[in-house]
Amino acid sequence: AATSAELQAKLAASRPRAEALEAEAARLGEEQRAAAAKLEEGVAARSGGSMNERLRALMEAKRNGSIPGLVGRLGSLGSIAPEYDCAISTACGPLDWIVVRDTAAAQQSVELLRERGLGVATFVVLDKQAHLEKRMAPIETPQGSRRLFDLVQCTDPAHRVAFYFALHDTLVCGDKKLASDVAMGGAKRWRVVTTDGVVINPSGTTE
Repeated sequence: AATSAELQAKLAASRPRAEALEAEAARLGEEQRAAAAKLEEGVAARSGGSMNERLRALMEAKRNGSIPGLVGRLGSLGSIAPEYDCAISTACGPLDWIVVRDTAAAQQSVELLRERGLGVATFVVLDKQAHLEKRMAPIETPQGSRRLFDLVQCTDPAHRVAFYFALHDTLVCGDKKLASDVAMGGAKRWRVVTTDGVVINPSGTTE
């Protein structure tokens, strides 16, 4: 049987691989969210009704109580200091997605939009994001950067997980050179956005 020391050595040896896999999973998740946001923009542009019309119809349903689990547009649920406004507007593709408390509210919202010929919307379902809460704790970031999620202020703390879903550990830096160094220069790769709205993905691509 393996000794305790041997087991500890094997565990230590496997840790870098596990961390690399976690980083890769985070990278793929970030790219998937960005692609989904672009797809939503394209679908919405081709569907009936404008985004404002869809939002008005949904908010009216919230006010009259017909969809009680409807929360609101993600971007309306938090605020950020003006110097980071461009960064979050660029890096957070799902800002126009609709936050709901549960799947039932999302289904009711889809049906309402269909009945009125207002096209489609994309939803963030809060009770499906509980697994992300443990990752919302403060993290150590490379020098000269801050985690964008930590800069978002929410009136209701229950909505913070929706912003973490949208941003994950995206960092923000003051200029493109520093952002590139942070994104690609360390042992861990990051998704980074500059304060003027240039996004550098962990794969090295820019937006």
